[in-house]
Amino acid sequence: MTRHRRWTPRPLHRTPTPPSAEDLYDDLRERLPAELRDQPDDQIPPLWAAWSEARSGYDADHLIRTFQLTPALAHRLVDLAHGERRS
Repeated sequence: MTRHRRWTPRPLHRTPTPPSAEDLYDDLRERLPAELRDQPDDQIPPLWAAWSEARSGYDADHLIRTFQLTPALAHRLVDLAHGERRS
């Protein structure tokens, strides 16, 4: 004879609380080169995207056109990305 367990409802699946914008900025900020981490929060996502593209091989002109970066910053990102690839 098999024992029957009494049916109980499954516990409700709780969706984890999404991270706050501040936490997301901090996470992206940590992935940037140290010299670029002191940017204002609203600049972190586009700066991180530009950094990611520089690391993927895009040139400074692309970063200037796509992200409206200053030429100095775009060239610095590319230089940092090239230095990272050589390491």
